[in-house]
Amino acid sequence: MDFNITIWSLLLLFGSFQAGILFFILLFQKHGNRVSQVILAVLMMVFATIMFDHSLRLSQLYKTFPHGLYISDALWFLLAPLIWLYLKKRVGDSLLKWWDSLHLIPFIYMSHLFWPTLTAPVDMKLRFFEAFLASGRIHSWGVKVIILVMMIQIIGYLVASLKMLLQYERKYRQMASGNELQHLIKLRWTVMFFTAYFLFEFSFSTYRNFAGIQNQFIENWSLVMWTAFLILLTFTVVRDPKAVFASLKPIKPKFEGDDATELKNRLVAFMKSSFPFLDNSLTLPQLAESIQISASQLSFLLNSHMKTSFYDFINRHRVLHAANLLDNGEHRKLSIFGIAQASGFKSKASFYSFFKKEFGVTPTKYIEQKST
Repeated sequence: MDFNITIWSLLLLFGSFQAGILFFILLFQKHGNRVSQVILAVLMMVFATIMFDHSLRLSQLYKTFPHGLYISDALWFLLAPLIWLYLKKRVGDSLLKWWDSLHLIPFIYMSHLFWPTLTAPVDMKLRFFEAFLASGRIHSWGVKVIILVMMIQIIGYLVASLKMLLQYERKYRQMASGNELQHLIKLRWTVMFFTAYFLFEFSFSTYRNFAGIQNQFIENWSLVMWTAFLILLTFTVVRDPKAVFASLKPIKPKFEGDDATELKNRLVAFMKSSFPFLDNSLTLPQLAESIQISASQLSFLLNSHMKTSFYDFINRHRVLHAANLLDNGEHRKLSIFGIAQASGFKSKASFYSFFKKEFGVTPTKYIEQKST
């Protein structure tokens, strides 16, 4: 039997087979975050189904496997919610909640909408598809709108996923180990890949559908990119399985309650007694070592308990010290920039900016007000 398999169809079939293998690997993996792994396994099956369906459409295979036609139309609305849920359960709360099911509403609605086509007799499916081929692959307006909504939904979820990962990554840089941070970075790059891919696909599909211009090469190549991604994912599973399977520890404070208060008091007392901010090259690790805590603990103390950053915390002390020098008449001996340097500032512009932020006036105006 002549299947007339094109190179595009063959690549998609290979990708579908690869996704199917990953589905079973993830489904039966017993280590790590099981909830996120099951979600990822379902995502792999969605990939496999979509790629198989499109491989039929790109060759004469649809005549041999007509039941496979249109099996993936509604599944496109399941892609982005599954990516979102996988990431959310991987880096956050690993338990599924009832409200997580709300993300499936678009998929359920589209499944109902496409149900007649999905369950149509084989001969009717063949007539539908061959009529579509004869039309020059021009979609109806209803299908064009559905594709547009689908692309907007996917990009929206991916942007939200990327934002969530970036926020979590910033916290991990302060609190977590290097390995966990590397896992987060790999996840971020994966989401960035899909975001870039779907932005391209969104632009192309919108232009194609509403301008009525076809480019079969770009359409086929964009789908084959999935195969490349699945090969890379399989390589990662083999070479670095922890990047896919390992649980990411929830971010927890290094100290709580009285411990935080004691460390805060120790920090404030050290600032008042030793004036470390006068060193214009002072770093966070140096200050942390001076009060005998780790750099991550000091960063967490400043950010979470004192609601400031290291940069703002140090420069506020420098500004207050400069104001004290001005109050004592040191500006009669030193220039304004000399006062800034004596307070730990390297830059005159930075000194003026922080001084005005703290007192609402420039150092010169501050001197004038004190003189009247």
